[in-house]
Amino acid sequence: MTDDKWKMLDRKTVSFIRQWLDDSVFQNVSTKCSAYSLWKKLEGLYERKTAGNKAFLIRKLVNLKYKEGTSIPKHLNEIQSITNQLSSMKMSLDDELQTLLLLSSLPESWETLMVSLSNSAPDGIVIMSQVTSSLLNEELRRKNSATSHIDSQTLVLENRGMSKSKDRSDSRVGRSKSRSRKNIVYYNYGEKEHYKNQCKQPKKNKKMGKEVEYIESKENITTKVQGASYHATPRREFFGTYRFENFGVVKMGNYGTTNIIDIGDIHIKTNLSCKLVLKDVRHVIDLRLNLISVGRLQAKAYGEHFNATKKDFSIDPALSRKMYALDCVYTDVCGPLRTKTPGGSVNVPSISGALYFITFIDDFFRKVWAYALKTKDQVINVFKEFHARVERETKRQLKYIRSDNDGEYIRLFNNYCRSHDIQHELTVSDMPQHNIIAERMNRTITEKIRCMLSQAKLPKRFWDEALRTAVDVINLSPCTALDGDVVEHVWSGKDVSYRHLRVFGCRAFTYVSNNERSKLDGKTKECIFVGYSHDQFSYRL
Repeated sequence: MTDDKWKMLDRKTVSFIRQWLDDSVFQNVSTKCSAYSLWKKLEGLYERKTAGNKAFLIRKLVNLKYKEGTSIPKHLNEIQSITNQLSSMKMSLDDELQTLLLLSSLPESWETLMVSLSNSAPDGIVIMSQVTSSLLNEELRRKNSATSHIDSQTLVLENRGMSKSKDRSDSRVGRSKSRSRKNIVYYNYGEKEHYKNQCKQPKKNKKMGKEVEYIESKENITTKVQGASYHATPRREFFGTYRFENFGVVKMGNYGTTNIIDIGDIHIKTNLSCKLVLKDVRHVIDLRLNLISVGRLQAKAYGEHFNATKKDFSIDPALSRKMYALDCVYTDVCGPLRTKTPGGSVNVPSISGALYFITFIDDFFRKVWAYALKTKDQVINVFKEFHARVERETKRQLKYIRSDNDGEYIRLFNNYCRSHDIQHELTVSDMPQHNIIAERMNRTITEKIRCMLSQAKLPKRFWDEALRTAVDVINLSPCTALDGDVVEHVWSGKDVSYRHLRVFGCRAFTYVSNNERSKLDGKTKECIFVGYSHDQFSYRL
């Protein structure tokens, strides 16, 4: 390995370690520039080989208890982590002692297994590998046992109401009283005394009452989708982490009650190879089926559509992320920018005469572009400039552009988009949430403009300069949609530097060339910093 490559890896290691340090910790190690010195400093601060630290780890290991419902591998990792810390302090524990500590951490529900392992140990010496294997097998057996128990309950509940007679020729004998025609309801209208196949009325699209459909997953687990207030399942194995607690009581459809014994998240893999995460799912062991709340899905911006046999879920296109640059771009016009005066609201033209600004946001990278406009009829010219620029930078074709259903887009965009094979998506009138990315970005930019002008005590006509700076700051900031990565870094693929950043509205001094001054004139001129130039590396003053 060359010295340059070693130095690069060392810098990356230092950067990675610093990312996980708290601010209070970072102050103690900020002067350490190599990975070795940084790690030694952290060891000296938090892993000192003192008797107090050793006693703390031993006490933590002895008091560690397995929580019912937690996975066995996770519990084993906790024990191994403490053991490794003790080993780094030159204090090793033999295999038998570790095994005995592991057995002592198990609750009473595992007593039978512990007794069995102790009695079967040769010469009373238990081995960690054998105990670990037995614990993993026991965990798997308990999962399968819980599944079998639920399946048997489901079978009993589904057969409930059927009479013992198998003679179907007599309808009075073939079914019990609970299935008599007097106790059933109309398939469409909620009235009594006929079945679905006897209904002569067309099916109604009811907005009130329960919505019930069935879907079937790859595991052939029937799931009931209804207008419940939350998701629920009887399947213990669906939960990644688990704990037995009392989370209240739920009322069943048969007017009985049962306890909610856990609340957690469930990951569902769909046939489209994507994952759907259901939040705050209740574990109700007495349920026959898995229940998915349509209301909860809609509240999380999921859409759905029905057919005769199943219910499919899809994310609302307005909130779904694309996979590549320029697959979809959101745009919106903001303005005219106004301010209130004693005589009413008046327009605030910028120093360049602009009254509006337009934003473009790439759906995948969340890169933002903004342009000041004097009039709305400049939109098409600005879009042409933006279109040529982004396709030149990415070497990709713009596929979709989404905008509000306003006149400036409908009249001017359609012909240009058709000629360049761009799909123009229009939102529904008076439904700004369909273009929520652009709407929210315009609001964010407007708030930044207002704050920067207020802090710098500059006139409001400088709003277009503040607009440029606000967009630059947004593109240099971490983005939640990118899992904390910086927009400009992801877009360009280059490392981002913050050394050139300055406070908007601060004092600045520009150099006066020899041709512009005499011998007694000053060499600098005081200015106000208002942004960054995009055409060359310089400041706007």
